[in-house]
Amino acid sequence: MLLADKNSCAWGFAEKIREHILEKYHVSVSLCNVEFEKFRNKEIGVHVPINMRNKDIYFIHDSSKNPQDWWIEILLLKDLLIRADAKEITFILPNLFYSRQDRKHKARVPISAKAFADSISGGVSRIITMDVHAPQSQGF
Repeated sequence: MLLADKNSCAWGFAEKIREHILEKYHVSVSLCNVEFEKFRNKEIGVHVPINMRNKDIYFIHDSSKNPQDWWIEILLLKDLLIRADAKEITFILPNLFYSRQDRKHKARVPISAKAFADSISGGVSRIITMDVHAPQSQGF
């Protein structure tokens, strides 16, 4: 099952992936909307209106979003999918934000690429990306 935000650029990409799978493999894959909302205090909420129990989930995220919102949406959706008892979770992140912050360039700074990877990797089967800044990011 493919998940994407219908109100983002990721939806069109998800539709193209779905069409490609149907044409090449003759397999119909369902595409479902992930509903993200921003509350008045700027907190983010997420909802997926269908049952995901024992399903392989592929979430395609929109890389044109604000990086902080993008990160929180991934964290919240990961928690939702784990609690919904999804069989396997794959995040498709066309542009991996924070991947350029892959080393310490001065004292007392985080390695943000590692912090991001650590925060989203637990409980996730795969992370697919197309923009890794440096080879060492693969180790995260």
